[in-house]
Amino acid sequence: MKEALHINYVLEQLDLAAKYHQKVSLKAWKKDGNEVDYSGWIPTSGHWRGGIHRLMNPVNGEVRAVIDVLIYEFNGHTVYL
Repeated sequence: MKEALHINYVLEQLDLAAKYHQKVSLKAWKKDGNEVDYSGWIPTSGHWRGGIHRLMNPVNGEVRAVIDVLIYEFNGHTVYL
């Protein structure tokens, strides 16, 4: 059984992945409650004060912003606040 990860650890891992251009897999909710799966996306930047991270799709270059507190799964691990 995989252990749950604290959001602060996940944010550190996202920053490291952005630094080394590594792919991550995360799931998050949208503001309207729908789920979004970002499997194989590369984090490009994060803003700790704004509470967002930007992810880029390596296939087509699409960039999306994810609100940090709406991330509920990171690399197969559940995320808790």
